[in-house]
Amino acid sequence: MSFAGNLYHRLKLISKKFSRKGLYEWLDQQIAAMPPGANLVLNIGAGGAVFQKIQKIDAEKILQVDIDPDRKPDIVADACDMNMFADRSVDAIFLIEVLEHINQPWLAVKELHRILKPGGKIFVTTPFIFPIHDRPYDFYRYTEYGLAYLFNDFENVNIDRRNSYTQAIYVLFARAMFGEGKKSKLAGAVIFSLSLLLLPLFLLADIFYKNDAATTGYVLSAIKPPHSTSGDKP
Repeated sequence: MSFAGNLYHRLKLISKKFSRKGLYEWLDQQIAAMPPGANLVLNIGAGGAVFQKIQKIDAEKILQVDIDPDRKPDIVADACDMNMFADRSVDAIFLIEVLEHINQPWLAVKELHRILKPGGKIFVTTPFIFPIHDRPYDFYRYTEYGLAYLFNDFENVNIDRRNSYTQAIYVLFARAMFGEGKKSKLAGAVIFSLSLLLLPLFLLADIFYKNDAATTGYVLSAIKPPHSTSGDKP
C-alpha cells in the first residue's frame, strides 16, 4: 500500500472510531451487565466489531441473523419474519445500527417482541444525525420519541443519546472520509484532517454549549414484560 493509501486508511479508522464513540462504550456496559447462562442470544445484523463484543456473552448459543446471505450469517432471515424461532424462545436480542435499514420496523419490533422470553432484553442502537449509508437500504432516522413509541409494548425502556450536539456536528466532518469516488475520498480526507485542527474548539464548545436537540444517534434497552403474552402467534 502506498503512503497516501496507508494514510487514508488510518484516517478512515480514526474517523469510524470517533463516529461510533458512545456506541461501543454503551454496548460493552450492557454486555458486562448480562447475567451468565442464557440459552439463546441473537445478533440481528451479522459480523463486524459488534459481534466480536457479543461473542463475549456467557450463553449456550449465540446466533447471527441477517437478511443478506453474503454476510454469512448463521441464519438468513428478515427481522420482520422470524418464523424459525418459537414464541418466547430467545433470552436477548441485539439490534445494533440495523433498525434504520428495516423497511417495516413496526413489524420487526412486534416479531422480536414475540420471540423474546418474558423478562428477556432487547438492545438497540440507531443513528439520528448521520449521513446516508448502505444505499439504497437506509430508510429511517429516529428521535427518542419515535423510539419510545415504537417500543411501547416493552417495559423499562431506557433511551440515551450517544453524544452531544457539538460532537454530532464533528462526526459529520469525520464521516466525510466515507465519500464515493476518488475525488470525494480525497476531499473527505482533507476535510477530516483540517477538522482535527479544530478539535480543541469543539471540545471547548462541548463544555459550554448544552443542547439536547441533536445527537449522532440513540441507544435503547428494554425488557419484555415478565407476564406478557401480547404479540404471540396463536
